[in-house]
Amino acid sequence: MIKVENLSRKFNSTIVLENINFLIEKGELAVIYGRNGAGKTTLIKCLAGFIKVNNGAINLVPNDKKKIGLYLGHEVLIDKLTVKEYIFLAGKLKALTNNVIESKITEFSQTLDFAIHLNKLISEISFGTKSKILLAISILNDPQILIMDEPFIGLDLITIQEVVKILSNLKEKGCTLFISSNQVDILENFTDKILILKNQTIVLEKKIKDLDITSINQLSDLVLTYLE
Repeated sequence: MIKVENLSRKFNSTIVLENINFLIEKGELAVIYGRNGAGKTTLIKCLAGFIKVNNGAINLVPNDKKKIGLYLGHEVLIDKLTVKEYIFLAGKLKALTNNVIESKITEFSQTLDFAIHLNKLISEISFGTKSKILLAISILNDPQILIMDEPFIGLDLITIQEVVKILSNLKEKGCTLFISSNQVDILENFTDKILILKNQTIVLEKKIKDLDITSINQLSDLVLTYLE
């Protein structure tokens, strides 16, 4: 579960987020939409604990970092490590055993198609491959809460399909997912709730089943109407 109440955040005198309220129940997948610069990444970082809020409260259940996955997509990686070494380090920081880490590396390097890069230095791989590495790390611990900021940027269509399968499987296991995106069509088949961030606050929070729409085109039109 993710519950946010009256959250506000400003940088100096600039208000970035104001009076943010929403609730994502256990096992729900929620997608938040907003224009570039709307504050989606700041909100994600607040949820992750990277940025302190000025007002309000964030309640994550379970509130245990070992059970939470996080994907930011723009993290600075350690160039001098190989891909395998980097994932292994991330696994140890999540308190996973060596056997579990090895198993996950084998699984995700095949599923996300980066097995041929495992022994390359981080400095030698492409932006898209780095995105795959960060995606693998975010789900390494079979999280009960997964928070993601624009997870599909830089990925090819085949990888996007695999990531969607992974997210769907996590959701079926009861994982709560909160994802920022500007790509309406990718997650439409199993999104439970949408949120729209505009003018520093949430202007729409609705379950998909409560929206008067029957197609992805209608959902896109709805999102665009609120963002204009």
